[in-house]
Amino acid sequence: MSVIEKIPTGIKGFDEIIEGGLPRPGITYIIGHPGTGKTTLALQILYNRALQGEKGMYVSLTEKKESVIMRYKNFPAFKKLEEFINEKKLMLFEAIPTYGLSKDMVISLIDDAFNIAQENGVKNIIFDTVTSLTMYLKRDEVRTILSYINDKIYSQKIMGIMIAELPLYSEVVNPPNEEFMCDVLIVMDYVWIYAGAPKLDVRLIPVKSRVSRVDRRSYIAVISPETGIEVIGTIETEHFTPFRQG
Repeated sequence: MSVIEKIPTGIKGFDEIIEGGLPRPGITYIIGHPGTGKTTLALQILYNRALQGEKGMYVSLTEKKESVIMRYKNFPAFKKLEEFINEKKLMLFEAIPTYGLSKDMVISLIDDAFNIAQENGVKNIIFDTVTSLTMYLKRDEVRTILSYINDKIYSQKIMGIMIAELPLYSEVVNPPNEEFMCDVLIVMDYVWIYAGAPKLDVRLIPVKSRVSRVDRRSYIAVISPETGIEVIGTIETEHFTPFRQG
C-alpha cells in the first residue's frame, strides 16, 4: 500500500479549503463550465509544483500544445513556463482524439503518456479533458479506461488531475463515472449573485474528498494574469442561482 501524501498546490485560498493539499497518489477531478478556470487551476498546480522541483506533465486532449504555451507564457503567474518546458521540468503531451477513437487506441495513448512520465520522473500529471478522451466510447468502456488511469497513477505514485466539461445549459455530464472514482472532486461553475446589483461570478465548490474534510461551501474564484487563479472568499449571500438551466 502506498502512503498518500497531501501535496500543497500553492494557490492562494485553495489549500485552505482542501485542508492542505491534493492527494498523491490520487486523482483530483475538476469539472466545470467553459471559461471558469479549470485549465488555469490545474496548470497552475503543475507549475507551482515545478517551482518546488517536481516534474509535471500536461496531457492536452482538446488543443494544440503550442496554443497552451501561447496562452499562458506571457502571464506573470507563469513567467518560467517556457523555461520549465525547455528544461523538461514541465512536459506537454498532445493527444487530440479523432472521431472513432477505440478503447484500444485510448489505452495505447494512455500508455504512451505514462511511459514518458515514468522515464522522466514525473510526479504530477493532468488530463485536459477526460471528456475528450472518452467521448467516443461506450459507458462500460469509459469505466475501464478510468480504472486503467487510476491504476497507472497509483502504481507510479503520481498526483493526477482530470478535467471534465460541464455544459452551460445542462446538468448532464457525459459519461457520469469520473466523480464516483476520484479522490477529490472540485466543481467550477457560474452563478448569478443577487446581493445588490446582479453579478455573474465563478463559483468553486469542494464537493468530495477522501483525504480531508470539505465543507461544500460555495467560494468565489478569480483569475488574473498577475496571480493566476485565486480563491478569495465564500459566497456569503444565499441569494444566488446556478447559471446552467433545465
